[in-house]
Amino acid sequence: MAISQLALKILWARSGGLCAFPGCNQELICKTSKDIIGHMCHIVAQNPQGPRGNANIPQNQIDSDSNIILLCPTHHRIIDTD
Repeated sequence: MAISQLALKILWARSGGLCAFPGCNQELICKTSKDIIGHMCHIVAQNPQGPRGNANIPQNQIDSDSNIILLCPTHHRIIDTD
């Protein structure tokens, strides 16, 4: 994933440090160890043939903050395998 530093800052600021899956609200930074457990996930896949792929999305928008969400590990796995 080649997300810019600015896009990364925007992504974390918008998330409030919480999983974006509806109703989850799992904190993505561990309070005790400060480990980051959040996963950056593409809404439209990087590969047009991948899950949620779309050949009509311009390549320069694939890694933009508007196409990336933060999820907890559980919901990232659920979404990518569904």
